[in-house]
Amino acid sequence: MNPYEQDIVINNLKRSEFAILSGLLELYKEKPFGSITVNEIMLAGHCARNTFYKYFKDTSEALSVLENVYLTKIYKVITRQQGFRIQSYSYVEEMLKVLLADRDAYMTLLVIRPNYRMIEKWKNIIKYQLYEYIPEKNRTPLLLEMYSTNVINALIFWLRNPLETSKEEVAKLLTRFNQALY
Repeated sequence: MNPYEQDIVINNLKRSEFAILSGLLELYKEKPFGSITVNEIMLAGHCARNTFYKYFKDTSEALSVLENVYLTKIYKVITRQQGFRIQSYSYVEEMLKVLLADRDAYMTLLVIRPNYRMIEKWKNIIKYQLYEYIPEKNRTPLLLEMYSTNVINALIFWLRNPLETSKEEVAKLLTRFNQALY
């Protein structure tokens, strides 16, 4: 049994749900989460109060769903096919494509206002994949933590500094790093 299994996959948001989450993301880019109100989200998302509460019990739940929307994209890269090896160059390239496709959102959630709960969930997604594929002797909690943290840090560094490090350089470096685990 894999101890890192999670239930984060989000599929098929309703248009009004998406509008609410988009409004929340725009507000989150501008101010700390703790100061964002339901009224502000309603205005930014162009929805009524009862629409917000139809989907979310509070702002914290809305933020959790927002995190999961973007983590689902990462999760799908990691689990796209059975046996998709985290050590492959194509895996890293796919991860970079996901980050680029929604760069503004990932920049907001990981760089501008780092969301540590989202980062912890992302680390667990990586640990889940590693737990399935690396040899049992290498599955120590410390190694899994160090590996997942370093991968995320490298990707965040690249998001923050795209001109300093090429996508290809990041992919090559992470591929070598990944192969060292096996």
